[in-house]
Order: sequence, then structure tokens, then C-alpha cells
Amino acid sequence: MGAGGSKDDVSQLVQTTHFSKEELEELKRDFESRDKDNSGELTLAEFTELVRAKTPDSTDASIAALFASFDQDGSGSVSFKELATQFSALSTMTTEEKLAFSFDMYDSDRSGTLNTTEAREIVEQMKKVAVTLGRREAAAADFIQGIMAKLDENNDGTITRAEWMSRGMATPSLLVLLNAGDY
Repeated sequence: MGAGGSKDDVSQLVQTTHFSKEELEELKRDFESRDKDNSGELTLAEFTELVRAKTPDSTDASIAALFASFDQDGSGSVSFKELATQFSALSTMTTEEKLAFSFDMYDSDRSGTLNTTEAREIVEQMKKVAVTLGRREAAAADFIQGIMAKLDENNDGTITRAEWMSRGMATPSLLVLLNAGDY
């Protein structure tokens, strides 16, 4: 999407995001400090560094999925504008929108279902969050498996988007682990 952004970009983004000028300038400094080749775009490795600085417990799979969703133009990199607008969108989404976003982020084959591999990626990310929230790792794993079993309403081994949305909205612990709810 072009260069990382000018002062005009920050001014424009103040109008189109919910961020203040100061918040955008701080995000821009973070962006520029990670943009090692000064291309004005973050590669997956650079994006990973930025995300890990803010959320150190993120898994590689969740960061890669987030990167793909932030790369709105499919260029294989994330511009400052993409970063700012996507962070803004994430922070202002409703609970239902966050659930839909998280489903889409992990449904890497775009099949409309979460297969065993995709569900495992979610489980690993949620397990890290649960441990951070004070659960023992073994207890966290059992807890997460229980949530995932609850989501698979028809017990077919996959989770459809409809199951994820309907069962997810009724599962406060899932919303906490995904940081998706108004709990």
C-alpha cells in the first residue's frame, strides 16, 4: 500500500480512526522502529516483532493470521495505514464482530469451518491467555478443550461459523480468552 506514512497520513487517520493524533504518532514510531528496511511496509517478521512487543504471549500462528487479515491489499506486507485502520477497527468492534473476526482469522482455508488444525491454533493461543490469567497450564488445557467441545454443537469434529457465533456468544469464558466480550 505504498510508503509507511507521512504527517498527512497521521492527520487523515485522525479523521478515519478513533485514535488521537498522539496515539497515532506513537503507533507510527513503533511502526517505523520495526520497519528495518525502511520500505514503509512491515514484513511478517517485522509485524511479529511489533505484535510481540505489545502481546508477548501471542503464538506464531495467531500472529500470522492477524498479519494476513491486516494485509488488506494482499501485498504480503502491512502499511502504516493498514495497521492503524485495522487496530482501530479491532478496538471498536462489537462482541459479535470480534467473534466473526477471530473465526475468519483462524479459518485459514476459508472453508467456513474450523478443522482440527485450525482449532488447535486457537486452543494454543487461548491456553497462553489462560495461563497469563493465572490458570495452571494443565488446568488451562482441560478448560480450553471443554470450551471447544461446547462449541462443536453437533460433535462432528469441526466447528462451523454458525456454531462459533451462536455458541460463542453464549460462552463468556471464550469471550474473555478472545478479549471479545463486555464481561
